[in-house]
Amino acid sequence: CTRKEQCERSSEPRRFASEMKQCVRLTVHPNNISVSQYSVTLVLETYNVPELSNGVNCTFGDLAEMDGVVSGNKIKCQSPAAKEVPKIITENGDHHVVQLQLKSKETGMTFASTSFVFYNCSVHTSCLSCVESPYRCYWCKYRHVCTHEPHNCHFLEGRVKLPEVGGQKGVSEVSS
Repeated sequence: CTRKEQCERSSEPRRFASEMKQCVRLTVHPNNISVSQYSVTLVLETYNVPELSNGVNCTFGDLAEMDGVVSGNKIKCQSPAAKEVPKIITENGDHHVVQLQLKSKETGMTFASTSFVFYNCSVHTSCLSCVESPYRCYWCKYRHVCTHEPHNCHFLEGRVKLPEVGGQKGVSEVSS
């Protein structure tokens, strides 16, 4: 917290906030990916940010930092490479939350952050726990594996996305 006159370049648009509605906000699409997906392009939408022409870095907790590509109020970042993705194991549940932060190349300071989730369908060992996961997990019926990619189920193998409801069979799909 500081006085406006002590804030460097405070007269520039969106460089100084004096009320909540002027604070920086950030959303990311998608806001979660599987631990087996690497270098996915994420689109971050920013609101109330100062001029970003000097560039930004995207930081995923303590996993990775890379350049962001600025286009208007959107920033494109790549999710971490394979060697940087957290290894999610059963003891930690099926997901790992990190802070996705935007850092100004001009100041070196983090100016916005949001939660980002890496999930791991393969930790689920039953159909019910797999399809009840809040993430995009599918149960391969014949191999008894849970995956984020329904096309990983064998040819013509049934896959399940929804649990059974009210004694009726859940929605079942057949891969082609």
